[in-house]
Amino acid sequence: MFIEVRGVNFFNKGAELMLRAIVQQYSAYDSNAKFAIGFRIGTYRQRTTLGLYHLARTNSLNFKLADLIINILLKLLPKQIRRALHIVLADEIDVILDASGLAYSDQIYRADDYAQLTSRLSNEWRKKGKTFILMPQAFGPLQNKKLRVALSNIVKNADLVYPRDRISYTCLQDLVNDSTKIKVSPDFTNLISGEILPEFELSSNQVCIIPNYRMLDRTDAAVKAIYPLFLTKCINHLIDAGLKPFILIHESKKDIELYLQIKNDLKASIPVIQESNALYIKGMIGSCYAVISSRFHGLVNSLSQKVPSIATGWNHKYLALLEDYDCQECLIEVTDSSALILEKLNLVINAESRSLIIQKLNKACHVQLQQTNQMWQEIHQTIRSKSKNDF
Repeated sequence: MFIEVRGVNFFNKGAELMLRAIVQQYSAYDSNAKFAIGFRIGTYRQRTTLGLYHLARTNSLNFKLADLIINILLKLLPKQIRRALHIVLADEIDVILDASGLAYSDQIYRADDYAQLTSRLSNEWRKKGKTFILMPQAFGPLQNKKLRVALSNIVKNADLVYPRDRISYTCLQDLVNDSTKIKVSPDFTNLISGEILPEFELSSNQVCIIPNYRMLDRTDAAVKAIYPLFLTKCINHLIDAGLKPFILIHESKKDIELYLQIKNDLKASIPVIQESNALYIKGMIGSCYAVISSRFHGLVNSLSQKVPSIATGWNHKYLALLEDYDCQECLIEVTDSSALILEKLNLVINAESRSLIIQKLNKACHVQLQQTNQMWQEIHQTIRSKSKNDF
């Protein structure tokens, strides 16, 4: 059985972690399952390192004819040769798992194009009896008419749809009122374990700062203007408290530019870590005393490992995640007063308040893991019931 994983990549470490989680978790149900991603995603080496097949699809709305030609030409190759080269044709895919994270939203550039492509493909998948599942992800806001029409069709064609939070659930129910297939389930990377980078210096008082340039291009002018100053305040407060902050680049080189903007205003120089392996990133975060994250999966990585965390965000998914872990008080608006920002930072620094947060995380993590395991059981049962393969 071939499973296509859509919506993932290697440059966003959260997207890579979702890819790794899918391969790891579903392989536990079916060791014979093979996984594929589009041949334009990542490099040949990145795909082969994870044992992935190279899917003959451009995943572009503008290259429908190119996809057809590519698949016709590759079909001329004997199947044995295609398998030796780890190439899989679009028609050979049995299951499609969409792990887009946040793709179906007005806040994403050209989201309607991506949705229209997926909508067209989902029509074909449904006709051919393929299993199509939208993995836990955020949806909305949804005001763009083209996006709404396309996403409505996507949901109708899907076998299961998992919004990650109540706001996303409401957005989908507004489009397609179907509680039988639309079910809230948390981010599923909580089941995957991190690894410690050998050269990473472990310390009992390290605090990980995860910046996000999206706080500049997905927010209003007031947030954009003050976000670098916010990072400066946080880091200097941590230094004054005797802690060891470091910056972790979770996705883009543009995040480094944020550090370059503020480094001359810091009370001391701090390490900047850019790691390409998503498992090492999760391991680093899990070893920290506390985390201040503006990236969603940086926050998932910390909360799911019971690390007290402060978050800032540009979409409803950040507050929703904190609510899942019963720590909604740990959301900071960067436009808050300096006094309020420092007060919230102290929640994860001071021993008494930090202990209370850890107690809440212990309880919440247990619930989140149960819900994720239940989701995987539902997915496996759905795939098994539709599959022509003999499990």
